[in-house]
Amino acid sequence: MKTPENIIDKIKRYRSGDGAAFGGIYEESYRYLHTCVIHIVKDEDIAQDMLQETYIEIYKNLGQLKNPSDFLSWAATIANHKCFAYLKKNKELLVYEQTDEEGNEADYFGSIADDEDFIPENIFDNKEKIRLIRGIIDELSDVQRACVIGFYYNEQKQDEIAAELGIPVNTVKSHLNRAKAKIKDSVGTVEKKQGVKLYSIAPFMLLLFGYESKVYAAELTIPAMGAGLTEILSSGTTAGAKAIGSTAAKATGMALRTKIAIGAAAVVSGVVVITGINSSHNTEKETDTVNEKETDTVNEEETIDTEAVVAELLIEGLDYLHGTNGKEYNPDKALDSFKEAADMDSAEGAFLAGYVLDAVKHGEADGSEYKEAIAYYESCQDEIPYAKASISLLYKDGGGVERDKAKAEQLASDALKNIDIDALLSDKKSMYATEAQKIVASLYMYGYVDGEYNYEKALEYNEIAAQNNSAAAMCQIGYIYLNGLGVDVDYNKAYEYYMKAYDMGDRTAYHQIGWMYEKGYCLEQDYSRAMEEYTKAANLGYARSYNQIGCLYRDGLGVDVDYDKAIENFEKGMEGEDEYAYNNMAYMYEEGMGVEQDYSKAFELYERSAELDDASSVDALGWFYYFGLGVEQNDDKAAEYFIQAARLGSEAGKKHCEQMGVSWEE
Repeated sequence: MKTPENIIDKIKRYRSGDGAAFGGIYEESYRYLHTCVIHIVKDEDIAQDMLQETYIEIYKNLGQLKNPSDFLSWAATIANHKCFAYLKKNKELLVYEQTDEEGNEADYFGSIADDEDFIPENIFDNKEKIRLIRGIIDELSDVQRACVIGFYYNEQKQDEIAAELGIPVNTVKSHLNRAKAKIKDSVGTVEKKQGVKLYSIAPFMLLLFGYESKVYAAELTIPAMGAGLTEILSSGTTAGAKAIGSTAAKATGMALRTKIAIGAAAVVSGVVVITGINSSHNTEKETDTVNEKETDTVNEEETIDTEAVVAELLIEGLDYLHGTNGKEYNPDKALDSFKEAADMDSAEGAFLAGYVLDAVKHGEADGSEYKEAIAYYESCQDEIPYAKASISLLYKDGGGVERDKAKAEQLASDALKNIDIDALLSDKKSMYATEAQKIVASLYMYGYVDGEYNYEKALEYNEIAAQNNSAAAMCQIGYIYLNGLGVDVDYNKAYEYYMKAYDMGDRTAYHQIGWMYEKGYCLEQDYSRAMEEYTKAANLGYARSYNQIGCLYRDGLGVDVDYDKAIENFEKGMEGEDEYAYNNMAYMYEEGMGVEQDYSKAFELYERSAELDDASSVDALGWFYYFGLGVEQNDDKAAEYFIQAARLGSEAGKKHCEQMGVSWEE
């Protein structure tokens, strides 16, 4: 903030021994500093107290300000520091908390210029838009606003922010990304609900509120100086005239923890006051204001509480995961929060990040998410046994690792030694109890508890988790009833639970409802509606849905037969490592549907699907060996695959075993 010449002149007079000049400094700067303070504390009486303390501090330390032209920025830093200390003491503020992976900042924030002339004039004419934008800014968490201020207004590098906040660089990147993403999402939501266009003015939000603050300040009546300040001034000591430029440290060198804390406090009310921060972004400029000792003291007082940050991130993530406390179900946002917590060495954050990647997202996209999930699980498995249990389930299915049933059983056994299964049923206190209940349900479902499949127990634990808004548990219950696992097949029950997760916006539920429409399970068969639901799930990255869309196009169900679109969708499903997509693409090559017939290519794809335990693909491999399609004819190999397929539950495999006169029973 540029200091007006009239204030600079009064500072020089005061330093020359004219004590009365301080009154002029007070009058000329009061409106500006009042604006800084009132937008933070939001209470006039408290603001007056903070201003009195600010001016006392200014009076005592004015001699340390080397360049009078930096006065307003320096004074605003003091004012914001006083307010922040007050808010922290009264527990009214907790300071905690996207570039892309390469660190590029190409979103609309990147176009912000530190110049109010950059703001379109018509923005200021629409008070409703100003109100809506303020609400959007208010949605950012304190640490997101902090990183934005540090990065965009201080022009601090991300590694500098990370070093001074004591968090990894990737966490800073994530905070910046999430801040931009939140603004973008909120702008879209407001535009849709309110019918107003805000996106075009998103780059100007922060400057807008700085402008609004100045307008507010211009209308303020300046009160007389408080008694405390008057008493100090009446002593006749012009403290500011002493030690001019003596022991000083650069304002731009003040620890970012302090400056960002101050900056974050300045946006608590949703009104960004661009103060207390050197907007010139020149860290080499000599703006000496406070000595190193004072800066270090501020650091100690206002160091970010890492434990509080982690707790807030975990709570936020769980709210997004369960759709609670005003948050809409959003596993991607939940994952962002958990990853940030994990970056701050939180075992709970690592476990929950792995859980979302594994049990909620199911390794969608290119399948790499399973590997990422394992990395998170492994980082916390010694502290959280459910992480080790989750790894066992991934080894069972070959998710992100080579399938290894023996290792899966061993890991599950090791994990269960440290899990009180009975106590878990009634656990309502543990932060991740719901996720733990879902994991134990899966252990029962796949026979890892007491060495036998127990669908009744799986259902019991899933129902507890479902009561706590676990969409994953709801979907597993739906699956149990849809397939009659330990219960009678009940399509209505399956539909009921799938719809609960569906209403939360769960991609698995979208897919399963599409399946029920395609098959006509308790719903009137409707291929168009099935396509609609599959498309919704596929757009959210659910690989299996691409396979089903491909089948509809291949078979002409509700749409014209279109092999090109079928192949396109099968290939997308294969990118997500969906075994059915591999199977169906293999069939296209086997039959020459939309591609040149190629038994070798078909065999290769069936092999990949078989590796993922698709029983029909295992049977197909036996068929290829039996007839020598794309491979050398081999009855022994054929029998081996038919037996394996039969043991995986393939009726065709059992039939082929009978035809070859071999037994598939162990």
